[in-house]
Amino acid sequence: MFETEAKKLNTEFLYYHLKSSWFLGHIPMFVQGSVRNSLSFEGLSGMKFFIPAIEEQIAMPKFCQTVDKEIQLLKTKQKKLREQKKE
Repeated sequence: MFETEAKKLNTEFLYYHLKSSWFLGHIPMFVQGSVRNSLSFEGLSGMKFFIPAIEEQIAMPKFCQTVDKEIQLLKTKQKKLREQKKE
């Protein structure tokens, strides 16, 4: 576990970044282990990625949360429509 400096790296921005396809695609180059791969702090520290200004870091997770909610609403709507179609 580690902490970030709130003035430099927003934790919600980091959360979404760690879930991004870019990050997940780069993990195999930095993991260690033969049976169970793990990403050490050193491995994570070795990754190079762009960190925008803190204002952008704060805005991006809010946008992502809005998109996540919209996706969930659409999935719920899709499920209900499929159930109606079966009736």
